[in-house]
Amino acid sequence: MTETFSWLSTSFARNTTALGRLSTEAVLNLASSAQRITVVSAFYDADFLHSIAKAVPKERRARVQLRVYLNAFSGQRRDQDAEVLRALERRWTSMKPGFLDAQIRVIRRTGLFHSKLLVFERGKAHTALVGSANATTAAYAHNEELMLQITGGSLPTSVSEYLSVLEKHGKELTDRTERAARSVAEFLRDGTLYFKPNTIAQFRFDLRLPRRTRAVLTRSAVKIEGMRPRLAGLTYDPVAGLEGLESAGERGRLLLRPEAIQTCYGWWVPEAYRQTVEAKIEQASRKRRRKVEGLADAVLRGIKNGEILANAQKRFRALKTLVDDQGLEDPESLRSRLDRFDRHVERMKAKVQNEQWRRRASCAYAAAVMPEIWDDPVASGEFLDSYFEYVEYVNSTRSVPKVVRSLQDAAGFAQGATESEVHSALADFLERHGWEHNRWQE
Repeated sequence: MTETFSWLSTSFARNTTALGRLSTEAVLNLASSAQRITVVSAFYDADFLHSIAKAVPKERRARVQLRVYLNAFSGQRRDQDAEVLRALERRWTSMKPGFLDAQIRVIRRTGLFHSKLLVFERGKAHTALVGSANATTAAYAHNEELMLQITGGSLPTSVSEYLSVLEKHGKELTDRTERAARSVAEFLRDGTLYFKPNTIAQFRFDLRLPRRTRAVLTRSAVKIEGMRPRLAGLTYDPVAGLEGLESAGERGRLLLRPEAIQTCYGWWVPEAYRQTVEAKIEQASRKRRRKVEGLADAVLRGIKNGEILANAQKRFRALKTLVDDQGLEDPESLRSRLDRFDRHVERMKAKVQNEQWRRRASCAYAAAVMPEIWDDPVASGEFLDSYFEYVEYVNSTRSVPKVVRSLQDAAGFAQGATESEVHSALADFLERHGWEHNRWQE
């Protein structure tokens, strides 16, 4: 059978007859009649993969093979993905009737395993799709993606051999062995990022004063409780003086420094130290939760008994008097400001009654998987600069944290080395030896 080629687009196919339409429906239609389905993708979502499995009619499943090859992430992302994918495999196993064979394999490479390929075989015929689209709902429903569709007889030898290589190198989901990281990007993928959620400061009320008025009042010897200068101007804290609580409450110092490296995206923590760091965060968050609960209860009481509104009325009148006495400008009337404040209080009430907000406000640090930024020179450059700048800084101090000492002992850079020297030494070490988890100091 002669092979035919056609280009498919998710969105631009509407503008020209030269392109076919790439859609989820088209993929599921191919899956419904295939005897062997192969999915190769860097990124995925479980619902999209399961939709391919469900597209196979029940009466045909016992004769169909389904193989999926995905990029293997590191660190926290590895554990999250493995859990989701094992659940997906169990769903396929429990389907009645089941597939002849349905398995997921993960591929671990120095760089990102970035291939995207769909193959549908039936007898001596095949259809393959290769191009930009990952195995995700977003790729086929929202993104602009371009795929080359190849239709013909038996699968070409080159494609068959490529799939054989994937089968050989693919690891089962239960396989937790980690290959040594041999590049800086692979090394950094093993980390988790931690950042402070921004929640408490949202209680502050913008007084919307003109710039000159703000500047004069900020320097004024006369102070009104709850009104404080901030970078964005003069704001009002409605919880100031409320049963001795402050809405900006101290989080307390939680030092991640021994196990973490500060970056522009937050604190980077290697997988070897993640449990230690999360134990610290959990302990700090429990203490923080008690403060947040006390704050939330005080806010609700203050709203119910009218104390918050009464305080605002008194303080806003005092503000008007101060502005008038000094001949300053304030274009907003007292009534208008109080009306705005009423709406602000309703938003405050909704927040403190929301359990999800209370959890976020109580969290000393939130965790995020390391993003795939390595194909973006701006994002990766900013991250790498901040990472190695911090290593350079702490490596020049009297007390070098163990996370940096581990790098120093392995890569051999001297104390006081510049960021470029540290970067170069680590890259060279990784290329020659790779990084094993046991290199991190206890």
